[in-house]
Amino acid sequence: MATIPTIKKLRTHVPPLPPDKLELALQEVDRLAVSLSAREQIKQILKAAANENSETVEAVIASLPKDRQQIVIDLLLKLQQQEQQHTSAAAILAAGLTLLSLASFLAALVAQFQVTADEIELRTDMLLRERVNIWIKAITDEARACGCDRSGVAPSGADLEALRSMSEKAAQSVADTYNRDVQRQLNKLTKAVPDGDKDYYLRELRKWAANRSVWKSAQIALNTETQTREYARRRFWEMNKLTERKFIATGVTPTCKICVRIFAAGVVGWDYVRRNPLPAHINCPHYYKLVHKPKVDCKTLWVG
Repeated sequence: MATIPTIKKLRTHVPPLPPDKLELALQEVDRLAVSLSAREQIKQILKAAANENSETVEAVIASLPKDRQQIVIDLLLKLQQQEQQHTSAAAILAAGLTLLSLASFLAALVAQFQVTADEIELRTDMLLRERVNIWIKAITDEARACGCDRSGVAPSGADLEALRSMSEKAAQSVADTYNRDVQRQLNKLTKAVPDGDKDYYLRELRKWAANRSVWKSAQIALNTETQTREYARRRFWEMNKLTERKFIATGVTPTCKICVRIFAAGVVGWDYVRRNPLPAHINCPHYYKLVHKPKVDCKTLWVG
């Protein structure tokens, strides 16, 4: 996988401490009047927050089980291919506008690079197909966790519409963000190099789009997988009457304050799960699982 830039830690996350302050903080934790397990959890959170690589999309993807990693990577590659086709087509069209004045060329350049309604529809269809496959895999995994050799089936009815709605919203949101970013990037280029020629602006905008695609496609792929899997998991629990069971959040050591709070809650009931959904934020790798393996009738188990 291509190297993905580190995303700056948000204020919603535990602040990273430099090595000297981290060591002092760890010593202070040892003095807390809490259980040994609680002290160890706090230490792990502080160490994870201090690691500048813990928040990269690449690190989050690498924390997933191998089969889920492959699903995300396969989707990432499809998204990047789609982005490359869009950028190449835009660049070809923009290259044919060199007879325009510079101001007119720049306006046309933005228009060519921005995502169209037809492209949004194509991305929606592609994301929906991927979500259906992720749903089937997630339901199959939940059935296996219950000890049943049953495979998930494709969603239908309200579940299919829910996945379609997720895909439409994601495609529109991605396009809106990209279109704004294209204009902002061109504004930065013209401000930094006001006397650049048309070839310069076209070349630099194309380079920017390629670099952006590396981390953005990974982010979209990761969140498509985690969001869809969690929806499928919840539907499996609901339809198989497992909501009276106990649940616990799991995954890598949390650094987001929301996830830290959810992990600190420990074993929880269904009402808590509904009120505190996971994934909790963009690039969130956390999810709930059943505390104990339930006894189910595999023959009548709902699998989609």
